[in-house]
Amino acid sequence: MGMLHDFTTLFGKAKRHGVVSCCGADLLASVLLKPPGEMGADVVLGSAQRFGAPLGFGGPHAAFFALNEEFKRLIPGRVIGISKDSTGCPATRMALQTREQHIKKERATSNICTSQALLANVAAFYAIYHGSEGLKEIASEMHSKAKILSVGLESVGHTVVNGAFFDTVTVNLKGITPEDYVTCCVEKGINIFVDYNHGTVSISVDEASTEGHVVSLLEAAGPKLPVIGVLSKLTEQKRAMPLQMLRKSVFLGHSIFQKYKSESELMRYIHRLHGKDYGLTHGCVPLGSCTVKLNPAAATLSLLWSEFTNLHPLAPKKQTRGHSALCLDLEQKIRDITALDAVSLQPNSGAQGEYAGLRVIRSYHNSKKESHRNVCLIPESAHGTNFASALLAGMVIVKIKWRMEGLT
Repeated sequence: MGMLHDFTTLFGKAKRHGVVSCCGADLLASVLLKPPGEMGADVVLGSAQRFGAPLGFGGPHAAFFALNEEFKRLIPGRVIGISKDSTGCPATRMALQTREQHIKKERATSNICTSQALLANVAAFYAIYHGSEGLKEIASEMHSKAKILSVGLESVGHTVVNGAFFDTVTVNLKGITPEDYVTCCVEKGINIFVDYNHGTVSISVDEASTEGHVVSLLEAAGPKLPVIGVLSKLTEQKRAMPLQMLRKSVFLGHSIFQKYKSESELMRYIHRLHGKDYGLTHGCVPLGSCTVKLNPAAATLSLLWSEFTNLHPLAPKKQTRGHSALCLDLEQKIRDITALDAVSLQPNSGAQGEYAGLRVIRSYHNSKKESHRNVCLIPESAHGTNFASALLAGMVIVKIKWRMEGLT
C-alpha cells in the first residue's frame, strides 16, 4: 500500500490494443507527481475530499473526473466555453450540456445534483485560494512528514516496504507485532492500517498531521528514537519520489487561481458569484429532490463538530458507536412514524437517493423472481436525474406525456 507506480507503459499498451484505460488518482498527489493523464490514461477519477472537505465518516464528498477530448460528449454535467457576446466582448456560455433538462431525457446519464455540486464548489474555492504554489506547499509538507516517519522507523530497525511513496509508509515491523503496535498507536489517539496477509502496517499522513503525531508513531515503534531534528536532517538525503515521476507540467495557470489570496478577497468573489445565481436567499428553489427540502441552520450546525468531521470511514467500530447509534435511532423513529417494517438512510445527494431507492425496488422484484418487472414510468416533465437514475438502475424508461389537465 502506498507504492508509487508509473503506468505509462501499461496505458500505452492498452491504447495500442484499442482498450480504454481508466485510473483512480489522488488529487493532492497529482500536484507533485506525474498525473495519470500524462501517463496516457483516457479517464481519471477520484475523490476531491482532500480539497477542503472533512472526512465526515466517509462523506459526503465531491468526486472529480477528467477525460480525453474524444469522450467529452459522454460526460455528465455541463461544459462551459468562451465565446463572444453581441458587442464582441468575451463571454462564457454553455458549450456542452447533457440531456438532463431538455430533449431525449430518457437517454440521460447524468444524475449529478445540487448537494454534490456544493461540495465541488468547496473543492474549487480551496484550489482558487491556495493556487498551484499553495497546493505544492501543502503536498510537500505532507510528503516531508511521511519521509521523516520512514527514516525514523528504519533507524530503529524496521523495514519500509514501499521505497517510493507520497504520503503512505508501509512497514514490516521488527521486535513488535502489528497488533501490539496498533494498540500502542490507539492509546496515543492514532489509527493505522494492518495487512494481516502480509504482516505489515501502513501509516498515512495528511494536511492535519503534526510533528507530534509523527513523534507518537515513532515512540510506539521503538525506544531508541533519534530526535526529530536529526530525522529531519536525514530526510534531506532520502528521495521517496523518483525523479521520472515528478510533475513537470504547469497546472492551475488561469488568472483566477492567482487573484484571491486573502479571506476578504475570496469572500467578496464568492459573494459576487452568489449574486449571479438563484438560491434560498432569493426565494423557494423549485427544482431538485435535495434542494426543495429546507434544513434549518440549527440542524446543520452539528455537521461542523469535530466528532463528526474527523471520523475516518475505516475507524474501528468501537470508535464509531455514537455515530452508529444516532443513525439507528433515526431509523427507529422513522419506522415508528411511518409504521414501515424497515428503513434505510439515503445519501446526501437527492439523485443518489433516487438511485438507491430504485435499486431497492429492483432487488425486491428480483427476490420475488419477477425481474421482468423493469419498466419505470416517468412524467416527461420530471427532473432529468429521475431518468438518469432509472437508467443506471437498469430499468426501461417509459415517458408519460402531460396535458394541462394532468398526465396521460
